[in-house]
Amino acid sequence: QRVRYDEDEGTVTLEYEGQNTAGGCQFLQKQISKNFSYFTVKIENYGKLGRIAVGLARRNYPLHRRLGGNKDSVAFDCHGGKLLYQRRREMATPAQEGDVIGCGIKYDTNSKGPGSNTVVFFTRNGDEIGHQTVESPKGGLYPTVGLSSKGEKVIVLRPRQR
Repeated sequence: QRVRYDEDEGTVTLEYEGQNTAGGCQFLQKQISKNFSYFTVKIENYGKLGRIAVGLARRNYPLHRRLGGNKDSVAFDCHGGKLLYQRRREMATPAQEGDVIGCGIKYDTNSKGPGSNTVVFFTRNGDEIGHQTVESPKGGLYPTVGLSSKGEKVIVLRPRQR
């Protein structure tokens, strides 16, 4: 366990406690759905390297893998301002400590569930900064935060619909 998960009075704090930069992911418990389509985290501490990633992954995504490295996850790389989905591409300027990063799904009437294309979007401080069309895996997508260096810390804000 490289990522410490603390829940106190409805507030969830995630902090990297590993000894190296191998990284770790932490899923939030609830699957993204039409009733829970968006989540946000506040960057409390960038830690040693600042490799925080916020996104979505399939439920059984390997916790030691970097988010966005393949088609089973998609993420915003807060440090580099990059969209991570099978490859890296420019999306926005890097996030700063104190920024609130959001990730969600845009549902439409054509969504057909697993195997269909889904639009995942990202926000910073409430403003949309980019999106990516991804294939929705069987079992759905889960809010996921990736942390990779000592001291990285985020607070998960109350999930909501956007």
